[in-house]
Amino acid sequence: MALLKRFNQLLHADIHAMLDQIEDPSALLKQSIREMEAALLKNQLQLQQLQSDHERLTGVEASLSTELCRIEESLDLAIDAKDDALAKNLVRRKLQSTNLLQTIKSQNQQRLESIAKQEKQILQQQMTIDGLKQKCAALTEPSQPISCSDDFAMTITADDIDIALLREKQRRANKDKQGGAQ
Repeated sequence: MALLKRFNQLLHADIHAMLDQIEDPSALLKQSIREMEAALLKNQLQLQQLQSDHERLTGVEASLSTELCRIEESLDLAIDAKDDALAKNLVRRKLQSTNLLQTIKSQNQQRLESIAKQEKQILQQQMTIDGLKQKCAALTEPSQPISCSDDFAMTITADDIDIALLREKQRRANKDKQGGAQ
């Protein structure tokens, strides 16, 4: 039984190793970037729709405010003329317009909050995508061996090592003296 269990584990390990070799990390990363860019595009379209709704609601707010001013002027005339039936009708329209204006303002405020949230999310997504693109570029670029030109080549001699060792000993001795003096 133990032999079958070990054989099963070995088979699974070999299959996973083969899959790991088949998978290209840069290809997987590029696919992830494409998926993230698609999600980013979707969020940008949603942002445009929210901004369009905000502009439309702002226009409706302005129209309702103008309408309320006209109703108020008409109401003043109706009250001055002692026409109660007309005044009641105008008061009803004023109340309806006021309630509608409050609803529109509330919806517009929600749109503004959604716009700010969406802009923040888009910025975070863009930063993530940019970081992944840099990682992908680092993975796909062939690694260049680091080479120094003759101008920058430094040769460390045995004397350099001896001098560095003496400096280290001196530094540690000074450190021990300072530690003992305290």
